[in-house]
Order: sequence, then structure tokens, then C-alpha cells
Amino acid sequence: MTPARAAARAAAQPLRGAAAGRLLLAAYLISGAAGLLYEVVWSRLLALWLGHTLAATATVLAAFMGGLAAGAALAGARTSRLAPVAALRWYAALELAIAAAALLLPHAMPAMRFVLSLAYADGDGGLLFALARLGLSLLLVSVPAMLMGATYPLAVRGASPLWPGAAGRLYAANTAGAAAGAALAGFALLPRLGFQASTLAGAAWNVAAAGAAWRAAAWFAAGLEASGAPQVVRRAPDPPRREERARSPSRARSARALAAGAAAISGFAALSCEVVWTRVLALLVGPVTYAFTGMLVI
Repeated sequence: MTPARAAARAAAQPLRGAAAGRLLLAAYLISGAAGLLYEVVWSRLLALWLGHTLAATATVLAAFMGGLAAGAALAGARTSRLAPVAALRWYAALELAIAAAALLLPHAMPAMRFVLSLAYADGDGGLLFALARLGLSLLLVSVPAMLMGATYPLAVRGASPLWPGAAGRLYAANTAGAAAGAALAGFALLPRLGFQASTLAGAAWNVAAAGAAWRAAAWFAAGLEASGAPQVVRRAPDPPRREERARSPSRARSARALAAGAAAISGFAALSCEVVWTRVLALLVGPVTYAFTGMLVI
């Protein structure tokens, strides 16, 4: 390779990296918009299933946030073994899986009626019937929510070599997109287009995010190739041996446990407040769909 060509390839590497970073931010912003669109649509859909709008709101929030937590925990334990480009490609694949799950969910609900009919076999819609409806609702919403939660550690892993503070930037972009998606779903798409068209819009956003993430991975890989840097997979450190754990300061362990407990209590309080705020806003604006959307946007 001539010196001029080598210099040109080296100069192109930062440009490709910056472009890949911007494209990934755009992908994660669009993904957030799709995620909160689904949350608004599913809360309205489950209101028809559960027969009570506030119960539907609480169920969607519980399944959505629980699924996000489970997906992030499962994926986070494995992403350290992936190269950044591979992590971005897995992220793109998950966006397509989210779109497929969202399209299937409205059709899966009627398919579960045979379970409800068994629970209602004695002609009394009592506790068993209520638990069956609640359990099926939690299951249906938590599956796509788990896929959404798994995207975050993958996106952070893919973006970490591109810029410092990747986790914060991605979370900010995703949350901004989520506010916009909730507003569009609750105030524009759902009232005018209905469930099916709104879900199709969300699926289209997921597909667009997948395409942007895949393109970002290609640009990032091209930048690495131009710089001649190998894609090193940095594995997570091995867990400490028993004797090393015994020597670990008890205060450090207590501090980690206290921090985790504080985060859990904070999340518990926040989601409890969301349900209460939705009810309060419903007294002011009327329909619970608008109240739930306003709460999510704020």
C-alpha cells in the first residue's frame, strides 16, 4: 500500500466512526419511539381484554418494565464477550424480532381465549378467571418487552468504542424518542388510525432502526479495517476465587447491596407514582388513554 493511500484510509477511519455513532444514536431514538408507541397501544388494547382501563395501565407498566429489566439482565451478562460490530448486528436483529412480536401480539390475544374459557368453565368469573386474564396479559406484553430490554446492553457494547459516555448518550436518545413516540401514539396515531395501523407504524420504526444499526455496524467495521485495528473481544474478568472473595471488604459488599436496594426502591416508587398520576390526570383530561399518554410524555 502506498503511503498516500495509507494516509487516506487512516483519515477516513474517524469519519466512519463518527458517522456510525450518529447513525446508532438515530437508530436508538427511533427504537425508543416505537417502544412507547407500543406501550400506549397495548394499554388501550388490554383495556378491552381486562375490562378496566386503570388495571390495564398497571398491567402494561408491570409487564413492560419487568420485561425490560429481565431482558437487560440476560443480555448484559453476555455482551462483554461480543465484539462491538457483532453487538451492533445482534442489536439490529433484535429490532426486527421486536417488530415481529409487536405484530403478532394483537393476534395472540384472541388465541388465548380457550384458556379463559377453561377458567370460566363453571360460569363464575371469580378469582381464577381474573388471575388467568392477568397472567396472560403479563406474558404477552413481557415477551416483546424483554427483547426491548436486551437492546440496551448490546447498543452500549457496540457504541462504547465510538465515543466516551456511550451509555448516557444512548439512554438520552432513547428516552427522547420514547416521549415523542408516546405523544404521537396517544394523541395522533391511535385516535385517527386505530390499533392495527398504529402497530404497523411502530413495526416500521423498528425495521428502520434495525437498518440504521446494521449500516452503523458496517461503517464501524469499515473504519476498523481502514485503521488496521483488530476487533478484540474483551471478555469479562473471571469471578474471584473463594479466598479472594473472603478477603473482600465487607463494607464494599454492603455498599453494593445498598445501592442495588436503593435503585429497586426508587423504581418501585416511580412506577407506583405513574399509576397514581394516570388516575389523577384522567380526572382532568377525561379519557384514560390521553391521561396515560400525557403521563408517559411528561
